[in-house]
Amino acid sequence: MTKTNSGKSPLWLMTADRRSARLLPATWTEHGRLHVEESVTLHEQWVESEHGRPSSRSVRDIHGTASEGNETEERTHRFAKEIARWLEQEMETRGIDRIECFCSRKLLGVLRGLLSDRLRQRVFDHATDLAKLTPGELAKHRAVLAAVGAATESS
Repeated sequence: MTKTNSGKSPLWLMTADRRSARLLPATWTEHGRLHVEESVTLHEQWVESEHGRPSSRSVRDIHGTASEGNETEERTHRFAKEIARWLEQEMETRGIDRIECFCSRKLLGVLRGLLSDRLRQRVFDHATDLAKLTPGELAKHRAVLAAVGAATESS
């Protein structure tokens, strides 16, 4: 586990969108600035051959394939399942007690429903999609600073 200059463990952030999820440790520098760095990334594992396959649960177009909207929902749900499994494994492996999760409201809703009770108590969610930001941009973002500040005060 990475340590800050003060000897405290980092606060962990997760950003996610429909294609990838990242875990990033955040620590305060001795100059009072937040430092965020890349740690590990999960990429969606959607298999291309699955596209256009019939789906008994969806509305079909005239060609008999799943509609694009339902395919997107299924894809989001599948990736959210991957994220939930991955997150639990990473938290255990890295000894992470708390994660500040930043993703879109839609993905967040799906993900909440897939997290175990134990994990749900340790994941603090923020309906703000920050997946495209660099670690440096995350360190300066208002929502990240507020979440890290609140988490630091509560620990």
